[in-house]
Amino acid sequence: MRIINHYVTRSFVVAFLWSLTVITFVMSLGAIFKVTSLLARGTSMGPILQTFTYALVPTLMYSLPISALVSSLLVFGRLSADGEITAMKACGISLPQVMRLPIGVSLFLVLVCIFITSEIAPRGHYVLRSAVAQIRAQSPTDLIEEGQFIDGFDGLSMFIGKKTGNRLTDICITDRREPDFERVINAASGVVETNGTDLLITLQDGRIDPFDREHPNDAAYFSRLPIRIKDALKSRAYTRQRKDMTISELVAGIRDPASTAPKSMLVDAHNSYRMSLMVELNKRLALSLSCLSFVALGIPLGIRSHRKESTIGIGISLLVVIVFYLFIVLAESMHTRPSLRPDLIMWIPTVAALVLSTWLVRKQN
Repeated sequence: MRIINHYVTRSFVVAFLWSLTVITFVMSLGAIFKVTSLLARGTSMGPILQTFTYALVPTLMYSLPISALVSSLLVFGRLSADGEITAMKACGISLPQVMRLPIGVSLFLVLVCIFITSEIAPRGHYVLRSAVAQIRAQSPTDLIEEGQFIDGFDGLSMFIGKKTGNRLTDICITDRREPDFERVINAASGVVETNGTDLLITLQDGRIDPFDREHPNDAAYFSRLPIRIKDALKSRAYTRQRKDMTISELVAGIRDPASTAPKSMLVDAHNSYRMSLMVELNKRLALSLSCLSFVALGIPLGIRSHRKESTIGIGISLLVVIVFYLFIVLAESMHTRPSLRPDLIMWIPTVAALVLSTWLVRKQN
């Protein structure tokens, strides 16, 4: 039995390490492309390396459970396809005995995930956002990203179709700088420049609708229109969010929302804020425990697939992971509705996986 346990555990650990390497690399491609882009723009190496290092930390929160699922499906699928599971049963070795050490490894991964989600990831997220702010201060054009809406520029909301260096094209800006007055500015192109801590965007060949308050139904065309965003480059202290809190800080905030809530928050909004902290806390715990539930479910599913092709295991992994993370996204989107208890919704796939695993193991045993 010792030889079998050693053989199964070694196969599981090797498959897990390979899966973790590949999955973490794939999930970090966005950070790699961002680093390449920053290097091409001449950003200094210090903030870049800091950003890339701390961008990898939150990735482990997701790659560890996924790797545990993939490795259990692949290893036990191969054992089943080679007839080794059948041979073990013929020798009087039950499936729970074979699963014992892989389950033990998954419990160790649960502890690792709890430590990462409790201490490393929150601190990493805070340092990452601070480093991004530092990089943006060095590279002003990074304040403007193409292909998405950008808010927070002194009452301006803008969409940039394409950005090449400091030149912009296909620009749409919603101007809400004047109280109770909103207008839309469209321009074919523009140039971004800096003036001290101000950001200057010179628009070319565009249209303003409406032009002013006195003519709400009239638009105006221009060939050149400068827009100054004051103090856009001024360094600001990054405000800590719930993703930057350790688990102990989340628990303290849940007990007393006023201690961690922003000072500008109304008292009536404390219930919603408290629920957002509860959702964040339960998300981290559910992600950590998913290492156990994924391994427990992946073993019987891998045996049932009964094929050597790794594609079947990968397909099952994708389906399980998609369902699991859909519940997390659903719960996070409902944190403003405390009456629906979104903090408990994300536990549904974890509990369901453990129940389904128990049923499958008893049926196969």
